[in-house]
Amino acid sequence: MFTANKRIGSRLADSQRLASISSSQAIIEFDPSGTILTANENFENCTGYKLADIRGKHHAILMPAGESETPAYRSFWQDLSKGKPKTGEFRRVNSQGEEIWLQGSYTPVYGANGKLVSILKTASDVTAIKLDGLEKAGQIAAINKSQAVIHFDMMGTILDANENFCSATGYALSEIIGRHHSIFIEKADQNDDYKAFWQNLQSGEFQSGEFTRVKKSGDLVFLQANYNPILDGSGKPYKVIKFATDITEQVLKRKELEEVSAQVDADLTRILEGVTSAASQVTEASAASEQTSSNVESVAAGATQLAASVEEISDQVSKASTISTSAVQKVQDAHQSVTSLSASANQIGEIINLISSIAEQTNLLALNATIEAARAGDAGKGFAVVAGEVKALANQSAKATDSISDQISAIQLATQNAVNAIDIISKVIEEVNEISVSISSAVEEQACVTRDISTNMGDATVAVSNISQGVQGIAEITNMIRTSTEQVKALSSRIAS
Repeated sequence: MFTANKRIGSRLADSQRLASISSSQAIIEFDPSGTILTANENFENCTGYKLADIRGKHHAILMPAGESETPAYRSFWQDLSKGKPKTGEFRRVNSQGEEIWLQGSYTPVYGANGKLVSILKTASDVTAIKLDGLEKAGQIAAINKSQAVIHFDMMGTILDANENFCSATGYALSEIIGRHHSIFIEKADQNDDYKAFWQNLQSGEFQSGEFTRVKKSGDLVFLQANYNPILDGSGKPYKVIKFATDITEQVLKRKELEEVSAQVDADLTRILEGVTSAASQVTEASAASEQTSSNVESVAAGATQLAASVEEISDQVSKASTISTSAVQKVQDAHQSVTSLSASANQIGEIINLISSIAEQTNLLALNATIEAARAGDAGKGFAVVAGEVKALANQSAKATDSISDQISAIQLATQNAVNAIDIISKVIEEVNEISVSISSAVEEQACVTRDISTNMGDATVAVSNISQGVQGIAEITNMIRTSTEQVKALSSRIAS
């Protein structure tokens, strides 16, 4: 009696325990083959099925499509039918075909004879927790695929690291486990700031930024990283996880860009100085060009006047050449006249000589007549008077002849001097004529040159005017280049910063 009562009491206690569990857990019961026998309200709420809809159906209706045909699923029920319990998180589907997760146990239930009579599953719906966990696990997996991850204890000792981190630093995992974070820090940087860095982490302060680290090879690696203190249940940090991205290539390019930018900035500064100087010089050149244009116009006007003057001179020289030619002709005529005069004077001289000879003969005859008259006495007195007169006349003739002879000699000398002078004058006039001809030719050539100069100066005036306009255009372009250079310099500074 006591034993029976004990059994009844035990069953009542089991029933109470099951009722207590049923109030908080989803419960479903299967026969050993997996056919559904019963289920409580929590299970119905959890899966969306009503007991009437699933009783007598196999557990496979709760499985995701395709999984009930797998060897793993068949092995799962074979183990249960042999009395092997199963515990864990199980992926199932609800009445809408949506995925749910159940945290539970499949417990074999035995009868009084020790024979397996059913499989009792108790479970809790952990779908939200599981999906959240899966999402976080997926995020962690994604982070591990894309980022370098390393774990430290609160003192900086390395606990773990993923392949990306080992690849970035050149270490094997076995080479860094148990070693301090400082193996990645240059000796010069292991200072008070480094100590403060770990003190902040130990205080639970998040650290983020760009960090320079040392690889196993001694080369530098640049990491964009976050140091995340992980808190335990009491809110106390117990480890640090570092998520990092290797940005060495970008940093080196940035540093190169900074160097290039600095060089560009320096070059632009020099260009700006040069352009500013050029602008100033172009402005001065523009003013000088305008002044030159004015001067060239004045020179062109002067050249035109000079051309007119040269043409006038050419005309006058031509007239002078004509007059010189006429003078040469007149001198030549005078030369001939004087030559004729000289010849006439020579002829007169010969006549004078004849007269002189006759006077001498007359004088001799008068002398003889005088002698004869003396001899004749009185009879010769009248003849003597005549002879005296003849003698006197002969003496006068001789004197006149001598005077004429002297005059003729003077005329001949003067005539000869005139001939010589006329010859000299003729030669000078011929030289003057030749010079006039040369001057006339030179002046004519100069007139042509002056006309060309006048024409060229006119063209030069137009060219200088165009140059002046071009210089003004260059000045405007130079100012535009200076403005653009200043803008590029500003952009270069922004890129460098």
